[in-house]
Amino acid sequence: MFNLNLSDVSINNNVPDVSVIAGGSYSNPIVFNALKTSKSNIALSSVSWNELPGTNSLNISNLEAILGGLTLSSTSIRSINFTDLKNITGSITINNCTSLNTFSLPELVEVGIFGSIPSTLTSLVLPKLKNAGGFQSTWGTLTIVDLPSLENVVGGITLNSVTTLNVPNLKSAGTIYLNGLSGIQTLNNFTGGTISFTNSCGSAIANTQTQLNLPAFQKGTVNLQQTNNTTLTTVTLPSLLNATVFMNNLNALTDFSFANNVNPITLSGATSLSITNCAALTSFSFPTLVASLGNISFSGCALNQTSIDAILVRLSQLDGTAGTTLFGTGRTVNLTGGTNATPSATGLAAKGVLVARGVTVTNN
Repeated sequence: MFNLNLSDVSINNNVPDVSVIAGGSYSNPIVFNALKTSKSNIALSSVSWNELPGTNSLNISNLEAILGGLTLSSTSIRSINFTDLKNITGSITINNCTSLNTFSLPELVEVGIFGSIPSTLTSLVLPKLKNAGGFQSTWGTLTIVDLPSLENVVGGITLNSVTTLNVPNLKSAGTIYLNGLSGIQTLNNFTGGTISFTNSCGSAIANTQTQLNLPAFQKGTVNLQQTNNTTLTTVTLPSLLNATVFMNNLNALTDFSFANNVNPITLSGATSLSITNCAALTSFSFPTLVASLGNISFSGCALNQTSIDAILVRLSQLDGTAGTTLFGTGRTVNLTGGTNATPSATGLAAKGVLVARGVTVTNN
């Protein structure tokens, strides 16, 4: 057993690499006090620490940038603290660190990809992180992700079994895929991308959440496809401009709206709006500025006659005039199943207009 002290090590332009620390047994703490910038990767692999209480820690101060990746693999370390690290251009990868319960990066502003979050962590808090290439966590004990300064994610955010996600300043992300989420109410600044809440792995999505509000969301895809959600009652997309929306098996959903009274709305894609098996949804109406739509489905819902009529009438008004795109040949409208009402004479007249254009309309 011996101490490893790299307090006098510094990396400069003449030393392009940081060596890998591997295959040793160390008495802690281990410190890198003078290291300012790593020109390449930093890796700790197959390193074991003695089990003296309170000593299983890695504390690195003054290191501000890693121009490469940070890898921790198969170590017995319990606590890691990079007190001054601001930038990691590559990926953070943590594998088989079964004792790790604290991972602190209080000054981190940018990271390439947070590629692997250990299953032993219960929370991930990065208070200053602003830009990231992506995030991914596997199934484990991680339940809280707190990223209060995050604005942009070039790739995607994939989180499993997270109950609370705090990203109040997030503006854009390629994909937000959340499996097991229950603690997100509002993404105030999220303007576009793909947001997907599913429970494909059997987790109860939004098991305590009642509302989802995306006040700035304009373009992309909203995918809320559940197995059996009984709590989410309200979904609001007040700034929608061009998007595809899928919702399925939201059994408590009573209020879905995407009113935008400023700009024309396009719901794109072959199937642009699919709200299915939402047994509590009794009313819906298209905003007046809807200009273009793909296929529409409200199968398995409980829409009243007023709503059924309003949907058919609005679709019939999309005739290619006044800035609209013709809703015609090849389009489908599915209003069957559930307890959806039968159209009145008004709705049936609008259906007749649509069928004459080549639209397939099915209803109860």
